[in-house]
Amino acid sequence: MEPYIGYIISGVFAVIVAIVEVRGAHFRKRDEARQERRERENRLSMDLMIATSEMTDVLCIALQGGKTNGNVEEAREKGRKAREAYRDFLRDTAAHQVTKI
Repeated sequence: MEPYIGYIISGVFAVIVAIVEVRGAHFRKRDEARQERRERENRLSMDLMIATSEMTDVLCIALQGGKTNGNVEEAREKGRKAREAYRDFLRDTAAHQVTKI
């Protein structure tokens, strides 16, 4: 029996290491998915900020000249698209969270 003790201990530790590795892979995969969502949200947030900045510039120019032009409509459309993309992201994220429960 004594010669087999070493093999038994090695086997038990091999199983423990395998379990730890499987759990670690699961956590890494979950963290990568979270990181991808964060990156997408950051890109959409930047798009919103840029659209807002451009709209502000166009409105200032329009007010300064006393008239509006096609630039105002373009800026509004860009802002609308950025808001829609961000809302879609929020809906997708909320749906993902609800299905996890």
